Amino acid sequence: MKTLNLLKRGFIFVILLSLFTVLFQNLDVVSSNGSEHSLNINLNFEMVENSINQGFHNNVDSIDIELPSSSWNIENIELNFTNIKNLGTEIENIENKSYSGIYHTIYYQNVNDREQGLAVQLHLNESETLHGIYLYGRRENTPSPKVIQVQIRGYDTANEIPNNTIYLTMDINMSNAEGWYLQDFLSPSPLLLPKGDYFLVLNGSNIISVNDNEYYWYYNNIDPKNPNLLISRFIEGIWTTGISNSPFLYKLIRETGVPVYPEDINMTIEIDNEYYEIQNGPSIGSGNLPLTPLIFSPNSEQINLPIFNNNSAILIFDVDYLLNTHNIFLSPASVTIKANSTNEWIVRPSITRYSSNCSIEFYYPSQWKNFSIYKDLLDITNNVTINPTENLLCIPHNIISDGAEWEIKAYSPNINFNINTITTEFEIGEELVFSISPPVLPGNYTFQLIDPLGSVEFEIKKTIPPDNNVFSYNLPSGILEGNYIAYLYWNNQTDAGVQTQVFTITSVPVSTGSSPDFSLFLIIGIIIIAAAFMGFIGYTILKKRETKGRKRLKLILEECTDVMNLKYIIVLDKKSGIDLYAESFEEKEFDLTLIAGYLQALHNFGTEVLEGTKDSRTIKLEYRGSILLMVEFVNLRIIIIMKENPSKNFLYSIESLAYDIYKNYGNLIDQFDGNLKPFRGIKNLVEKHMNITLLYPLKIVIPKKADLNQNEKEMIKRALDFMKQHKFNYFYAIYLLPENVCTPKDYEAILSLIKKGIFRPVE
Repeated sequence: MKTLNLLKRGFIFVILLSLFTVLFQNLDVVSSNGSEHSLNINLNFEMVENSINQGFHNNVDSIDIELPSSSWNIENIELNFTNIKNLGTEIENIENKSYSGIYHTIYYQNVNDREQGLAVQLHLNESETLHGIYLYGRRENTPSPKVIQVQIRGYDTANEIPNNTIYLTMDINMSNAEGWYLQDFLSPSPLLLPKGDYFLVLNGSNIISVNDNEYYWYYNNIDPKNPNLLISRFIEGIWTTGISNSPFLYKLIRETGVPVYPEDINMTIEIDNEYYEIQNGPSIGSGNLPLTPLIFSPNSEQINLPIFNNNSAILIFDVDYLLNTHNIFLSPASVTIKANSTNEWIVRPSITRYSSNCSIEFYYPSQWKNFSIYKDLLDITNNVTINPTENLLCIPHNIISDGAEWEIKAYSPNINFNINTITTEFEIGEELVFSISPPVLPGNYTFQLIDPLGSVEFEIKKTIPPDNNVFSYNLPSGILEGNYIAYLYWNNQTDAGVQTQVFTITSVPVSTGSSPDFSLFLIIGIIIIAAAFMGFIGYTILKKRETKGRKRLKLILEECTDVMNLKYIIVLDKKSGIDLYAESFEEKEFDLTLIAGYLQALHNFGTEVLEGTKDSRTIKLEYRGSILLMVEFVNLRIIIIMKENPSKNFLYSIESLAYDIYKNYGNLIDQFDGNLKPFRGIKNLVEKHMNITLLYPLKIVIPKKADLNQNEKEMIKRALDFMKQHKFNYFYAIYLLPENVCTPKDYEAILSLIKKGIFRPVE
């Protein structure tokens, strides 16, 4: 109460003194250091995959080529043809001399006397395409003849009889007049048979009655042209062993190919509705299409290139092809813009190898410098070609592998532009306003207003054009007085910049009204003299309390920010390097062994460079957009990875954590034998020092009797509204912070609800 009275008197003293001197004075102006503020913007960059696709097709009449997707384009093509043949047919007489009455019959005499199949050997010295076969014979003239089948079957070399493999089957074409009958294979297509032996078979298994007609197949047993060809008969369900010197009469209609020069028949290929002539090769039957530039987008995963000639002949050929193809794809990227610093650009392409000759090209902006290229966290910049003349970066095929993680990092200078202000001093309740001085750079703008404690008070984004170049913010009541920093970030697809402007925000001054009466000033003077001493004391106490309050708010803000910036925590046995406790606060999984080994290497390096300061137990390193901290204490090591630089108090808390872990687990670590169970309690110590529960998915459990203040009630309502809106049964603490920014009031409310057990981690 005594302190309160002193404060009241001090306040009266200040007002009276102000009236007396007609001066206004800010007792304390809070300043902000904005050097740590930056903005990260996600973008997409165009990249080009180049691939050389080679292949070979045999005995084809057109060219089909597979592409990995419909987005690939063909830049040029080269073709080399061999075995170009103009297809035709010829009839070869295998056995064509007939003798009247010399034949075998497919018949049914009685149950013990029936012949239901005849076969003759078919020998091919090379692979053949058969268009048909002529058979010499006739059938018995009956009113309703049974139709038997002509077949080509496999050859049973052990018994020299037909086997059960059937290459072709069709109904026989034969009438009652003796003669040659064509069995046409063209429907649905000619029959291609590899080199070897087969049997040509008449299958009469459907003749099951004496009344069924008979078929006669004539043979030559006098002076056969091919006496070694075997014949077999199907009697009572069994094929007889093949015998020679009596082959059945048949002729083959085979496909022939006559080699031709492509220019003699005006051989052309159609590519994207354009026709290209095939040039003659060094010998007949060969030709080529030299490397031909194209701009061909097939919009398909398969392209067909038909071949034409001037005499409508059917051509077949072998072809070697070579395609240079490319695919344009968008790669996720980001730019980090920071005042008084260069812009950091990071491109993270996802690369899938299409062929053995696959490379990646990236035409980068001319302003980008100081490239670093990483593959699976390893710096491979020296293996990449960077052409500053053409602004071209090329990743060669020999270092591309599927599944690798890639990162291309570069830097560019800040692009200058000017902020135009009428005034830099505003009162609470007024509209803070400024604009961009012409010429205005077209692109994206982000305006952030940072309050005296370093928090984002206001943010707005614009795209100019079509938006205008004026930025404003109505200063609400209740905000802090002091110096605010306005950050105006600009970027387009290739450049970025930032400008800052300090604005001073003050409260509305108290009006003095009309000039006071002289006697009033005498009274005021007396009061001032009487209250000066007490007012001075009150002002001193007020000053100290305000300073202490600001420091407390700053510590709370730093503590909250530090927790939200946590990515990984690992506690290691220093001797073995095994992690006794590890936790990730990122959605992306990580390899603990890889991280620990990598940081051990960094620690060894750090030990060398810090030779002069061996008493220091903490190593801090900024690497690939993250802050790596390593603390050692006797027999343990703590590794922490953060998104941004931590506060000094956070560094102290890490060392305090290391001491607590050693105090509770030091002896167990000395005796560590690989059993991690005794170290489960380390998590409780981490929670004690760092409040990591804030980073877990949380649920709400409200007891029947809960003593809650207004801030805690409001925070519970935010959590319930969030889960209802997104249909979740959990939430993260950061979701409850406006624009994901820590404020002391919100942080204390969330922490209090966690300690009261109302916000609990989801098990």
